Amino acid sequence: MRVLNFNRVWPTLTVHREAGDFSMCCAERDLPRGPGYGARAVRYPGIVENYRRTFLWLRDEWATLGLRPPPAPFPVYVFDLTETGNGLPHMFWDGRNSNWACALPSGTDKTTKRDELQFLRALAAHEGTHCYCVQQSGFFRGETYLPEPWHWISEGTAVWMELRLLDRLDRLRSNDALSFSRDWCDYPEEPMLTRGQYQCGLFMRYLAKRWGETLIARLWTEGTWEDDPWVLIRRLTGRENLLSDYADEAYFVGDPGSACYSPHIAARFHSRALAESVLLDDASAELVVPGDLRDTGTNYYAVRAYGRTHLSIAFRSDNSMCIATASAADSKLRRIGGPAVLAPDYREIPVPEGSDHLVLSITVEPETWVRPAKRNFHILVK
Repeated sequence: MRVLNFNRVWPTLTVHREAGDFSMCCAERDLPRGPGYGARAVRYPGIVENYRRTFLWLRDEWATLGLRPPPAPFPVYVFDLTETGNGLPHMFWDGRNSNWACALPSGTDKTTKRDELQFLRALAAHEGTHCYCVQQSGFFRGETYLPEPWHWISEGTAVWMELRLLDRLDRLRSNDALSFSRDWCDYPEEPMLTRGQYQCGLFMRYLAKRWGETLIARLWTEGTWEDDPWVLIRRLTGRENLLSDYADEAYFVGDPGSACYSPHIAARFHSRALAESVLLDDASAELVVPGDLRDTGTNYYAVRAYGRTHLSIAFRSDNSMCIATASAADSKLRRIGGPAVLAPDYREIPVPEGSDHLVLSITVEPETWVRPAKRNFHILVK
């Protein structure tokens, strides 16, 4: 994590506001006397109050879920983040206070105040969650950030809290917490453990719906620096084929019966992208669809055969961790049959009345945290 040089910035952040487990510092703009700080200062008091309310909400949420509070408030520096180089909000080790801290923007280029405040709430929930996670007793190592195997859990937890904020404050009708959901829908093949880390928020949402929201907190209260997070998740859930269950549920994001149901995501981004659509228009034909996938990624295939009541499908891979399931979906992407686990030998899969297609969910489920390797497979349909 990058450590900011505050020699020029922090002496000007003379306005302090307490917000539960957080202590904010900022500069005011257009004072009757004194220097003007331009973009470094907050444009209007509502921005600071917006941050304060979000941090108070975040404190109460994590206290309810079971994370321990910090021994001293997390510092929050609100200023023009373009002064840090890339302009992105982030958490970092604050050597002045010997604590993890947040750097958040003093304003945005959103066209309305309402949009700006909603966006800033999502940023505060995300970066504040990182601070809570890294200071839990099993992980706190001073200025040393989390070990690499835990990075995806950290980003997933932060995005999950953004989505939780959206659920709790739906009256605001804010979609800023969906900023990472586009990639989740457009790039399901990206491995969650590496390139798809921000997509893990939807995986955490799935875990919370299936096993309760306290499960997310238990990852941080029961886990340690030395633990393999994937092994820990499997132990806490008691499930072996966890990813294949999740991948199948995730396709039905607009179905109220799905553990990944999110009407906000379905309304904005529709569904997760298909790798390929297959039409079986000859009853005597056999289709062979080759593919490849990296560990913890997902590929979806739609198989259509109009007028058929059953399809015979086989799935063969060069790796036993590559798992495929089949479910029947209607034209509105609601599940009306399945899931059924596919095997190397042909298996009869029913095509229920009203089905638009069978969706095949392919994923690679590692036993431990690994750097994703490519696995090859073939789908056979007749």
